[in-house]
Amino acid sequence: MSSDTLVTASGDRFIGRVKWFNNKAGYGFITVTTGPKEGSDIFVHHSGISVVSEQYKYLVQGEYIEFSIDLLKDSAHELQAVKVSGINGGKLMCETRREFRQTRVSVKSDGKEELSETVKLTRPESMAVPRSVRAPKPRGAGPREGSDWSVVRGAGKQSRPRKPLASKDE
Repeated sequence: MSSDTLVTASGDRFIGRVKWFNNKAGYGFITVTTGPKEGSDIFVHHSGISVVSEQYKYLVQGEYIEFSIDLLKDSAHELQAVKVSGINGGKLMCETRREFRQTRVSVKSDGKEELSETVKLTRPESMAVPRSVRAPKPRGAGPREGSDWSVVRGAGKQSRPRKPLASKDE
């Protein structure tokens, strides 16, 4: 973008909805929902997203946002969204994700849901839990928790466990 020349920087703020945003590539498009450019699709690059703290910047499809528009000369997309923020200067969904992760719903043994206290994360948000630490996913047709299984003798030499058929009374 260093070869792009900034022609105009409008101070006007627009409201739009994220049409799509590719997190890996760091760009996408916003559809303007108000003002003279209503219905237009505007290019947005991750460098135009404003967040409070340093973090991975992205937009979520369908998210409503507020932004300004710059007109760039010698660019594939002449109109580009800049100063992208939440509505009325609020937070974007990429900023609130961590807050939601810190407050979790825990289920007691009696099955009632209870809001847990704020959980302090011990690892950076960007780090995934290694597979060796995660519980293994069940595979195959073996018995699962809470179900009864019985051996059904087949025509062949092998017998394999089968789930009993539910009766019509149940």
